[in-house]
Amino acid sequence: MIPKDRYDVCVIGGGGHVGLPLSIAFADKGKNTVIFDINASVLEMINGGMMPFLEKGADEVLRRVIGKTLTTSLVPSVIREAKFVVVVIGTPVDEHLNPAFGALKQFFDEIVPYLHDEQILILRSTLFPGITEKVQRIIKRNKPGVEVCFCPERILEGKSMDELSNLPQIVSGFSADSVKAVIDLFSLLTKDIIVTTPLEAELALISLLNN
Repeated sequence: MIPKDRYDVCVIGGGGHVGLPLSIAFADKGKNTVIFDINASVLEMINGGMMPFLEKGADEVLRRVIGKTLTTSLVPSVIREAKFVVVVIGTPVDEHLNPAFGALKQFFDEIVPYLHDEQILILRSTLFPGITEKVQRIIKRNKPGVEVCFCPERILEGKSMDELSNLPQIVSGFSADSVKAVIDLFSLLTKDIIVTTPLEAELALISLLNN
């Protein structure tokens, strides 16, 4: 039986520098958001209304939303309770700085049991060209009803709350319906949306990182 969506958004790894500001921002826009993270001490701080790192403007917003539209969990089963599942881990690299896709595949193999049809999986990480399509194949092979989108983050630590609303948001995906849904989601944060293919989004991000 497919569970009814309890949350609008689940952010996997949401206790970190990328995931936490995004979680707070969605929650502040009224989206029921849950952070899934395995770091218990970080989640304890967040539940107490304290940021685990410096992020300008985030403390006040966190205190406003925690326990209301923002909750946290150490239990991976919360993944299946959200419409949008946002993943903020990056692509591991080997000793030669080449993509270590095996470790990334293992991660997605572990979360696949918690996914169900009609969910949208949003990759929000630094991904090497071609990785989004590989993730798409893994997900579709196991859960064909789950859609995959790539929305790279490119914000500076310490300025996330400001830049989430002031920088253009790149949205890419493999189906028109999922891209439209993700555009609607991120339009809560910024009206400046750029739609590309996943490969174009990956290449654009690599270009920005190299400049």
